[in-house]
Amino acid sequence: MRREAGTVIRSPIVVALVMVCLAVAAAGNGGVDPYEVVVWQHADFTGQHQSWQLEGSMRHRLVTDLGWFDERISSIQVGSGVRIAVFRFPGFAGPSAVFSSDVHSLSDYWNDVISSIVIFPRSYGNATLNYPLGVTLSEVSCYAVTGYTPARSFYPLPQSLNTLEAGYTYIGDYMDDKVFYMTLQGENVEAELFWQRNFGGSYTLTMPRDAQTEAPSARYRCDISGLWQIDLAYWYPWAVPGRWEGVVYIPAHSKTQSLKVRWIGSPPGDTRSPGFVSPQSGPFLVEPEGGEGQASREVALDISGTWQSTLQLVYVISQDGPEFSWYVERFREWGHGTIYDRELEVTWEGENGSGHDIGVAILDERGNVVRIEWGTGNVFFREGAPPE
Repeated sequence: MRREAGTVIRSPIVVALVMVCLAVAAAGNGGVDPYEVVVWQHADFTGQHQSWQLEGSMRHRLVTDLGWFDERISSIQVGSGVRIAVFRFPGFAGPSAVFSSDVHSLSDYWNDVISSIVIFPRSYGNATLNYPLGVTLSEVSCYAVTGYTPARSFYPLPQSLNTLEAGYTYIGDYMDDKVFYMTLQGENVEAELFWQRNFGGSYTLTMPRDAQTEAPSARYRCDISGLWQIDLAYWYPWAVPGRWEGVVYIPAHSKTQSLKVRWIGSPPGDTRSPGFVSPQSGPFLVEPEGGEGQASREVALDISGTWQSTLQLVYVISQDGPEFSWYVERFREWGHGTIYDRELEVTWEGENGSGHDIGVAILDERGNVVRIEWGTGNVFFREGAPPE
């Protein structure tokens, strides 16, 4: 029987979410595209399977919930251009591992327990990526050995390369009161912590940009991973590199409730910017061939129009291909996002604060979007059709 990650919200994903059937010659891996990952129900790549493609507009591919494949993965095929990070709970929570090549049979620890994944490129500019870009919050140090499974959760940078900041309005019940350490995954990743939900509080803890400056007892590298980790019980919020202006004790572990994760390197489009480039570009859903002479084609789901929500807010969405924006009059809120197959990613800002979320479009039998389920628990539905 599985141990649930508190009340981490699960967003149902249709089994046929991203059955990518590309006619691209793959380099090895039994026909798997270099930027593709395929998960299988049984060992040795047998049984039911599902695949996801890392596209050129993506920093990484975030699959917060595996739907039918939740706790049913026994083998994995990994393209030569990507790695896959797997997590035991939905929403990138709990124990994790990274696989860089095909896994014919998962170990007993990982067999039939994986509930969310991140697919990320092996290289990002001149840098080699061994872990997806973002921040991990944990209740134990990377040096600690415990007799139990410690609480740990990963908060990634946005899926889209064009979005530099992800806002998490609440760390989730699974991590509440368990945040003692923060690990930065990426030299140009910065985290800002808040002691109230929705980015509120009288202070913030912001990671300095200089990744080579150490504060005694506050920041160090993990032996195995080499990633930077911060002890949030003894953090110096006003420290200047090379000159520490006193020691301020802040029990951040008991107060962290929300955070922002941002990319502080060169912006997208800058030739100096480390960026991921694949043979594909732009969000698309490839339809299977339906008969002789019918080729696959790109499809952008139509989500334009007015949506009601379980938050009792009205969202007016306009759309241009895979890009969309929304407006909420009540809070003068603007949101901007991208559609990837049936996944949606959005960031927003308004009088009620800013944030970031990933959702899943639910279709009717005619292929129309009738509901959008977001990772935060909010649900969009058409007027007169309340959520199921």
